[in-house]
Amino acid sequence: MDGLALKRVACFISESVAVNLELSSTADSSFGLKRELVRKDGTTQTQFLHVDTQSRLYDFATSDPFEKKLLKHYKEMLENFSLDQIANGAVVSGAVIYDPLALIGDLENCVDEYQLIEQVGVIVRALGGSQFVYHFLRFDSARSAIDPAHGSYLIGCRPGWIQQYMSNGWALDDPYLLYAARNIEPVLTTALNRDRVNHWFVQSARDYAFVRGLILPAHFSRKGLMGMLHVGCMGNAVENDEMLWKKRLSLQALSLAILSWQINKVRSDGMAKYDLDRKDVCFLQTYLIRRSAHDVAEVAGLAVNTVYQTVFRRLNKKMGTERIAMAAEKAQAEGLLD
Repeated sequence: MDGLALKRVACFISESVAVNLELSSTADSSFGLKRELVRKDGTTQTQFLHVDTQSRLYDFATSDPFEKKLLKHYKEMLENFSLDQIANGAVVSGAVIYDPLALIGDLENCVDEYQLIEQVGVIVRALGGSQFVYHFLRFDSARSAIDPAHGSYLIGCRPGWIQQYMSNGWALDDPYLLYAARNIEPVLTTALNRDRVNHWFVQSARDYAFVRGLILPAHFSRKGLMGMLHVGCMGNAVENDEMLWKKRLSLQALSLAILSWQINKVRSDGMAKYDLDRKDVCFLQTYLIRRSAHDVAEVAGLAVNTVYQTVFRRLNKKMGTERIAMAAEKAQAEGLLD
């Protein structure tokens, strides 16, 4: 079960941009902050921050490009809980890891993004990293790999990095993201930075201790969906690179496990939103692939006429659509059929 939402705020920054903030209690007795930026064209960018110290929330809030308009809401959120409770929040079970691969396999049991962030952080540190950020990106047919229709970001690094990344549109010139979109093999950031040592992106990464690190792409069979784990490590020594590189296969498994968790979470949230059950999803998947009521009838064990009169009508009502083709395409666009 997800944590309890303690406070929700919707703030319209302009006619074309809105920001939604949600503070929740988490499974480990601390707090999670979800910040969703929604543009008029439907593009969304969602950040998840596990708030285990006061300084992390402060860094996140003061790095917000809309700080002046949102500061009042951030302050109100602080009043919802005790800062002592944050400082003394529970330590993630299994902080001393003897088998990181076993913990990677256990990620599927994380109940929300905030527990996932904590668990991933423990694994990353056990494998030689010091911080991370995970990009979960979904594209539509008209967008490129640097312009996702929907992006979710798990923040396991200094919050200011991802705030700057999003507000400055760094994805448009992110060499790590471009690499991840076109490749499946892990790569050291120093290899990608070799010809860009004085580039503003690399300089900014240095400010946030992301000079040394590893990029771990994760791809799904359906085009238009990908994940990227960016692991950073402290220091600027070649030994740091060598240590991460030796652990690249474990870290790649971690990146794939996070992508799998995210896909399952999006699907379950969508099913709850539209009151769909597993059979409904199966019917929509079948129709999306075959475009035939006959195939849906075969899967359902029903007459074709019954599929038209009962199954399709019920699915259209739940999805708020007029035709079953629209229902299937809407379900796919929102990740219910991945």
